[in-house]
Amino acid sequence: MRSPAAAPPLPALLLAAAVGGWLAAPGPPRPAPTGAAGGGSPAALAVLARPGARARVTAVLDGDTVRVRPVGATAPEATVRYLGADAPESVHPREPVGCFGPAAARRNRAWVLGRVVVLRFDRERVDRYGRVLAAVRPVGWRRTTSERLVAEGAARTLVIAPNGADAPRLRALEARARAARRGLWGACPDALRSRR
Repeated sequence: MRSPAAAPPLPALLLAAAVGGWLAAPGPPRPAPTGAAGGGSPAALAVLARPGARARVTAVLDGDTVRVRPVGATAPEATVRYLGADAPESVHPREPVGCFGPAAARRNRAWVLGRVVVLRFDRERVDRYGRVLAAVRPVGWRRTTSERLVAEGAARTLVIAPNGADAPRLRALEARARAARRGLWGACPDALRSRR
């Protein structure tokens, strides 16, 4: 008959728990890792989140995503995904090009490329892909690019909790664009059969 094995000592259990992540400190969820796909570096986010901070749009990636460089700071560029708007795909590596996707990207490029913008944040500032989440307003505009895209029918309203401060205004703009059959609502046969 074998004698029961002695339980491992408490310090060994604590070490194993810490290494395995069992004792992770509670707190807010961490932002997704940054990299080529994301680009929302903590340094760039810290600079962009300062009151009155401005950035220059250095690249337009598609209808609802841009790259920006903070103005007057040495922070790296950041990829910014517009809050509240979802333009049809135009360059996604695993998704087909959506009806009106290239047109939405062209409009976005014409409106913001090279312009100085102000970013406004909601509750969540970085998405799971590492992109900064913000409402982007070119200096001199009253509307954000999300509002303009939705109002002109170049994007649908997209609200992902916990963000949603602009949802009522964006939904009203979308309803008017749908009724007038602007942009994708008039050009795309499936647009009126919403994904929602």
